[in-house]
Amino acid sequence: MSQENLSLKERIAKMSKEEGDINPKEFSNLILDDTPIGEISREDKEYLNNFENLERLAMNATGIKNLNNLPDKLKIVRVSAYL
Repeated sequence: MSQENLSLKERIAKMSKEEGDINPKEFSNLILDDTPIGEISREDKEYLNNFENLERLAMNATGIKNLNNLPDKLKIVRVSAYL
């Protein structure tokens, strides 16, 4: 399966190199730099909202087209998304 067809949940699990599910509550920073995203789906938004302790979400060089479906339940201090 190509990287473009993976959900954010699958990409994050692959990047963390852990088998099975990861615990989103353990993350304070989530660096998705250089991960082809394009758009955040509703399912991705629901998954990202589980990162309750997230302070920083980095999405540099992801090709993201807009900030639609950006997580809204998080207390993010900083979002960086350089295209």
